[in-house]
Amino acid sequence: MRSLVAVPFLPLLAACGSELPEEWPPGMFCNVGDDRKNPVGTAGAPLVDGPGEWTGAIVNGVAEPDPAVADLSPRQQAAVGALVSRGGGNFCTGTLIGDNAVLTAAHCVDGVDASGIGFAVGVDAARPDHLFPFSAVHSNPLWEGSAEHDQAVCLLDGLASELYPDVVPIEINTEPLERLTPAFVGRPVQNVGYGTTEPGGAGTNTRRWWTVEVIAGLGRGSYETDGRGESAVCFGDSGSPGLITFPDGVVRVVGTLNGGDASCVDRDHWARADVDQAWILSHVVPAPGCRWGLRGRCDGEVAEWCVGEEEGDERREDCAATGRICGADRDGNFRCLAGERCPPDLTFQGRCEGDVAVWCDDRLVRRRHCAPCGQTCGWVDNLWGYDCL
Repeated sequence: MRSLVAVPFLPLLAACGSELPEEWPPGMFCNVGDDRKNPVGTAGAPLVDGPGEWTGAIVNGVAEPDPAVADLSPRQQAAVGALVSRGGGNFCTGTLIGDNAVLTAAHCVDGVDASGIGFAVGVDAARPDHLFPFSAVHSNPLWEGSAEHDQAVCLLDGLASELYPDVVPIEINTEPLERLTPAFVGRPVQNVGYGTTEPGGAGTNTRRWWTVEVIAGLGRGSYETDGRGESAVCFGDSGSPGLITFPDGVVRVVGTLNGGDASCVDRDHWARADVDQAWILSHVVPAPGCRWGLRGRCDGEVAEWCVGEEEGDERREDCAATGRICGADRDGNFRCLAGERCPPDLTFQGRCEGDVAVWCDDRLVRRRHCAPCGQTCGWVDNLWGYDCL
């Protein structure tokens, strides 16, 4: 972290009426009000081997949901997990829809004992952030093998808020899809799962990937999506949720995946959650009231905290919307912190903007003016990066 450095001769300079060069900011003296660089314990930016650019890329998949379709926080994204078997790997996908319940497809758990499977949350089911055990599995009694009613509710052996509070459930939709405005058919839907990533279902996969499809049809108890020959769900995604953002800004589960075209890039079929809401919700314990505490926490760049004990006492602020970051303030409370967020291309090594050293530390932009100290900005070394010389 940086400190503000007081300069004892500042009053003397002011008294002498010394004029600053025009390129110096008004009131700027050597090291006054500037950040100081310290490469020990730095965080928030990658290191590079010398002057240049740092870039990153995601290959063969989409690692994040489309916020225009389903704007999920990181903890909500964690609600989509993989069903894993005790003696093998992941075989289906599910969604935490309450404090105790995971919604998946009935055909995924048909004839399966709860003690033999679990719910893995995290980007990679092979290395989960947490593995929930199940205590019971309930399949929709109306399911007869088709997409309609292809749902099962798996009950956790405990409450998610107590076992792993870093996951936030995604509630199911209870509004009839026929009444949605804009119309349900034709709109995009966010799909996600841990299934195979190759056309035709070849290969294996343990990672969570996201894709947007278009609603192509609406039936009495099911709906259909179309990947248009480009991207869709595949084997291992069964039981995964279809997600859309409703007019109140809440993302909800509208269906669970039953199956689809063998090409994995065309038509897929989903069981509607609204049609079977009464049966689904009969097994669900709602998430508790405000559980973030007075100190709060950061969900990505969203500050979440409580001002009381009830659900209505929750407070959330999107720090990124105002160019700030979420972090601990001087009192240890997690709130939105003032400062300029680092752009993606700014590292700790930083760069020179004229005679100003600019770098990223703790996700905030830091600056040091070199000219007031009779210095210029330049490259120091791989550890230090750019600074005043």
